[in-house]
Amino acid sequence: MVAPLLETMAKEHAQAADAVRFYKVDVDANMELASRLGISAMPTFHIYSNGKLASDVVGANIDKIVEAIAVAQGAAKGEPISVPAAGSS
Repeated sequence: MVAPLLETMAKEHAQAADAVRFYKVDVDANMELASRLGISAMPTFHIYSNGKLASDVVGANIDKIVEAIAVAQGAAKGEPISVPAAGSS
C-alpha cells in the first residue's frame, strides 16, 4: 500500500532544506478540484515545482513517485532534468 510510504516520506522531507510538501485530497468530496486538475483515475499523484505541475503519476507505483519527486527537486534547484532509463540504477 502506498499511503503509509507517502506518510513516511512526508515526515522525512518536512525537515529538509528543500522541503517537499505532501497533500491528500478526497476527490469524492472535492469533485470540482479533481475536474479542474484533470484527475480521471485513482490514485493520481501530482508533483509541482516552483508552483507549476512538473509531473504526474497515475497508479500506485512508489518508484515512479519517488523518481518524479527527485526530478522536480532538481528542476527547482536549476539542475538539468534527467530521468534514468527503465531498469537502470
